[in-house]
Amino acid sequence: MSSTSQPPESAPTASGGGAESTPAKVVAAEKPTEKAGAEFAPGTIFGSYQLEQLLGEGGMGAVYKAVHLKLKKVMALKILPAYRLKHPEALARFEREMQAVGRLSHPHIVQAFDAGEIDGTHYLAMEYVEGSDLSQLVRKKGPLSVNSACRAVRQAAKALAAAHKTGLVHRDIKPANLLADRKGQIRVLDLGLASLGDDEDEHPNDLTEIGSCFGTPDYMAPEQWDDTHSADARSDLYALGCTLYFLLVGHAPYETKDLRSTLKKLSAHACGEIPDLKAARDSVPDGVVAIYNRLMAKNPAERFQSAAALVEALEPFTRKGGSEPSISRESFTLSYESLPVAESEPPSQKPAESPRDPQADILGQIFAD
Repeated sequence: MSSTSQPPESAPTASGGGAESTPAKVVAAEKPTEKAGAEFAPGTIFGSYQLEQLLGEGGMGAVYKAVHLKLKKVMALKILPAYRLKHPEALARFEREMQAVGRLSHPHIVQAFDAGEIDGTHYLAMEYVEGSDLSQLVRKKGPLSVNSACRAVRQAAKALAAAHKTGLVHRDIKPANLLADRKGQIRVLDLGLASLGDDEDEHPNDLTEIGSCFGTPDYMAPEQWDDTHSADARSDLYALGCTLYFLLVGHAPYETKDLRSTLKKLSAHACGEIPDLKAARDSVPDGVVAIYNRLMAKNPAERFQSAAALVEALEPFTRKGGSEPSISRESFTLSYESLPVAESEPPSQKPAESPRDPQADILGQIFAD
């Protein structure tokens, strides 16, 4: 299960699936630190759960692979930082949103099963899904094919369409919150958790909190920088536009050496020119470029007005067997284990087979709808 930051390199990224259980070791577990809640050792009994492995941690808490002791079911358990819930209003909002998330059942959303509190420590139990988030996959293997990138974003849009119907706005859509499972299906993570950032003080992590602003700088819509409460479904679509650019190019649109500070990123998202996707990768079809430009519009009224509309717009670019111009090896670091070799490329240029890589297996799936 991926959290809002990258997990340790030694730990797999996952959120369902079976695994051998760690022998039970009942300990007097200390309460987690306010920063992330990652103090629990493997084997710790936490309420009805036995914690087996730390999968990742970040500003929204620490995620553990855990086993429900009575059900003998493997789950992903997110331990939430105490400071996130120190205000009664934040706790009440979190509980309301978790009720909404718990009612959601969608093939592209990681299912939440349980939320509660043990000795003052709040947690969220979710299905455990083996896989890797798209940020890890792209940074390790290189940009996706146009077809795969459009499929991934389209599946995320399907999930958001379902969430938006219930009134939930994610507000932290980014590649690290899109998990590719072993079948190549995209699963949206951390739905509902962004509500915890509204009333909190500043805490240094990979999320930005300036006043009532909350999100990840490289993927935040202009209106979200001003006020988190002004973010709506169209703010999530802007973040999907940034995500589409990342999947196709290998970095976020405004992720440059000149825009390292938070304030410079704010200015770029609010006033800067939309980065030219075609210039970054000339093989991207004009239709996909048009979709990207519309998603990245500064004015929410000029974007797609619903995730469902984006799903429809991307459909022509996700069909199996669709042709794509060849991609220059010199321009992009691509995984030829996972992305289809262009038909125009001579077979002799295919790389020699290498040992099986679990992440390549994930990318090798064609993100079937």
